[in-house]
Amino acid sequence: MKFSLAADFAEAMEFLHHKRITHGFLNSLCCIVDSNWTGKVASWLRLDLLRAEAPNKLQLSSSQTTNDVIDLISLLYIDADHSFEPIGDVYSFGLLLLETFSRRLPYIEKFSSTDSDHGLNLDELHAFLTMKFSGSVKMPKLNFDEEIPIQLLQLISSCTSINAEDRPSFASISATINHIRPNKQNIVDLMMTQMEAYMENLEAKVDERTLELQTMSKRMEDLIMEVLPPKIAKKLLSGLEVSPEFFECASILFSGMKVDFKLKQLKRKVDSFIDICGFTTISASSTPVEVMNLLNDLWSVFDSTVGKFDAYKVDTIGDAYMVCSGEFEVARIKQVVKH
Repeated sequence: MKFSLAADFAEAMEFLHHKRITHGFLNSLCCIVDSNWTGKVASWLRLDLLRAEAPNKLQLSSSQTTNDVIDLISLLYIDADHSFEPIGDVYSFGLLLLETFSRRLPYIEKFSSTDSDHGLNLDELHAFLTMKFSGSVKMPKLNFDEEIPIQLLQLISSCTSINAEDRPSFASISATINHIRPNKQNIVDLMMTQMEAYMENLEAKVDERTLELQTMSKRMEDLIMEVLPPKIAKKLLSGLEVSPEFFECASILFSGMKVDFKLKQLKRKVDSFIDICGFTTISASSTPVEVMNLLNDLWSVFDSTVGKFDAYKVDTIGDAYMVCSGEFEVARIKQVVKH
């Protein structure tokens, strides 16, 4: 984006110089970006408006107050020896490139202060401009936070050269920037390309996340089908309400305890009992892993056996194993036959 804007500004200045128009006050304050993301140069008529009042060479007088922050900063970009001349615009453009790619004002190390607002010490800025227009200030320091092409460094150095004859024309500047810019597209095309790449990447991510969601949903459904009876599980997965049902004949087995209760509706007694003999002693003399392996092997045998009959494993908690059996499937078959 920086290279694209720099190319737009260079082309604008090339056009002005081709029309024999000198800007005279080129700086970042008069470089704008329109709604089409095209860089443009403004205030190029300012010199014509001030030519009748301004001297041939701009002089910084002591009558200027330090409250004119914008005016003082704009003076940083003016070549005191070639102000209001086309070659002076090249010098200003070199400082504009320096500010664009370094993201700091040129010569800022000469007047910056962390104690002042915006990091600027206006008294030091005023004193620096006085020295600058007296001709005692050399080329600015080329300090960048990121790596930039060596051709760009050479271009900035040549634009801000003390010897005005070594400064290139804007036609040469435009050609150099277009040559070294990593992407030849303008900002709009570049943004569209990046948006298309982002959308393609986003679609791939959405497909990936959708696949993960489907996989997790399938795992959840399988888990529900494992821990609940199929009839109940299907209702829950469909979002239906599960109503309690009555079965005339049903048996319940609890391991680890003796079950002794009476079904009032059937007036029959159900006694179901199974226990692991010496489980407390085994647990005390075994490691946790050994106990888990014992229970896992035992309950696996139970599971394979229960699956062969009209029974349903309700739960396993430690050494407790609960199984229900009865007319679950019979009742379902009768219901299907009736319909």
